[in-house]
Amino acid sequence: MNGVPSTACAYCTGLLASPGAVPWNQVLHDGGDFIVAPSKGSIVPGWLLVVAKRHVLCAGALASSELEALTSTLRKARAAVQQEYGNVTLFEHGPSSRASELGCGIDHMHLHVVPLPFSLMKAVDELFPGMQWFGAYGLEHSRLMHASGRGYIAIKEPHSPKWVFAEPVSPTRQMVRQAIAHTLGKPSEFDYATHPFTPNVVETIEVLSPLL
Repeated sequence: MNGVPSTACAYCTGLLASPGAVPWNQVLHDGGDFIVAPSKGSIVPGWLLVVAKRHVLCAGALASSELEALTSTLRKARAAVQQEYGNVTLFEHGPSSRASELGCGIDHMHLHVVPLPFSLMKAVDELFPGMQWFGAYGLEHSRLMHASGRGYIAIKEPHSPKWVFAEPVSPTRQMVRQAIAHTLGKPSEFDYATHPFTPNVVETIEVLSPLL
C-alpha cells in the first residue's frame, strides 16, 4: 500500500477516477488529501464517507501529517450531517492486511460519518460480545495498532471527546454495518453489495451537497 492507485480498487477505479458514474460515486467535497462522498449501502440517509485520495489501507497506515488533514475533513463532514440529521457517529473498519475479514470489502482508507440515534459501541457489543474497548483522544492510536499488525474497529460517539478502539476477537466482514442494521431492525440488509439503499444515497446528495 504505497499510495499508487490500484486497478483492483473500487475507489481508485470508480469514485476517484470516474466520479458521478453512479450515485455513490459523487464527490461532495474535495479537502485536498481527502474527499467526502455518500456511502453505497446507506442504511440511513445522511451517511457520508471520508476517503483518502491515495491508495492506502486504513487510517492507521497514514502519516501523522495526513491524520491532521483527515481530522479537518472529518470535522467538515460531521458538521454538515449534524446540521441536517442530528447526532453523528464516526467509525472505521481498520484491517491490518488486504482482503481480511475485518475489512468491509474495499481495501482503501475510508471513514464513515453516520447519523445514529443509538450508541454504536453498545450495538457492536450486543452483536459481537467480548470486545475489549479502550479510549484515545485521537486517531493517532490507529497508527500504533496498524504498526503492530493489529486490525481494529474505531468508533467516536457523538458526545465523547475520545475515539474508542477494539481489536475484534473473531473478525467478521462488515461488522459495524451488521451492528447498525441489526439495531435498526434490518439484520439481513447490512451488505452494501446487495442492499445499496439508493434512495437514501440520493437524499444524502440532495440535502448535504449545499453544505459541503
